[in-house]
Amino acid sequence: MFQVSIDASGLLSLLETPRAVRKAIKQAGMILSAQTREHIVEEANRKLKSRRQMYIDGLSAYQENDHTWIISLDASVRWIDDGLKPHNMLDDLLKSPKAKRAKDGSEYIVIPFQHKKGKTQMTQAQATLTATIKAEMQKMGIPYGKIETHSDGSPRIGVIHELDITKLPLKSWDGPGQGHGPIGDVRQGPTGIPFLQGVQVRQRKALDKRGNEQILREIMTFRVASSKHREQKGRWDHPGTAPVPLLEEASKWAVDHWKNEVQPKLFDMNKADLK
Repeated sequence: MFQVSIDASGLLSLLETPRAVRKAIKQAGMILSAQTREHIVEEANRKLKSRRQMYIDGLSAYQENDHTWIISLDASVRWIDDGLKPHNMLDDLLKSPKAKRAKDGSEYIVIPFQHKKGKTQMTQAQATLTATIKAEMQKMGIPYGKIETHSDGSPRIGVIHELDITKLPLKSWDGPGQGHGPIGDVRQGPTGIPFLQGVQVRQRKALDKRGNEQILREIMTFRVASSKHREQKGRWDHPGTAPVPLLEEASKWAVDHWKNEVQPKLFDMNKADLK
């Protein structure tokens, strides 16, 4: 959460009608709050990819009182703004309510990876995975985005295709999204499983924001995170992310916009009313 303090004392001292000024300032503050949130969304669209939608969903703006407008970022996604240090994700994954206990007493959770995303939601490494899937589906005569139906026109539901892509894409350098193993080998996890082994094409029913039923087409891979992996080097390690301080940048933008755009217009408008 951040708060931008606006100094309107110059307006109040120079103009003879502080009541009118306060009313104008209140309206300008409300507009500036909306413009600042819009500015953050624009920057998120420009600077974020796979994290973009979760960041925007975690962003909220509201009026606390007559003089204060708040723009906040949900704690669950504050890590995007602050950045992350390299760390192991296993314990956090197993804290999920979806985690289960196996017969041998170990804990595990199935982690889904969605490969059907818009271009703005994918990193370059993820886009390469999606392009590889698209090419393989095309070879097999499977549509990428089109909803598949039965002969009577009703949508097919459940897992409708399974693919094992074990030769591509290749690891091109050592870095995020490239996986383990030597450069030139297929991108793979720490145990040698190719990233695109076990691709599933699924269709399911869901409700849209208006409550209307729709059919979603998903292209997924699934991996299991288990408490057994704690002693296995490299399993579920996160390389960390650099901070993307959109809130801090937006607070500076808002103050600058007020000083250079809003305040002069308010002054001229109210000064004209006195004549």
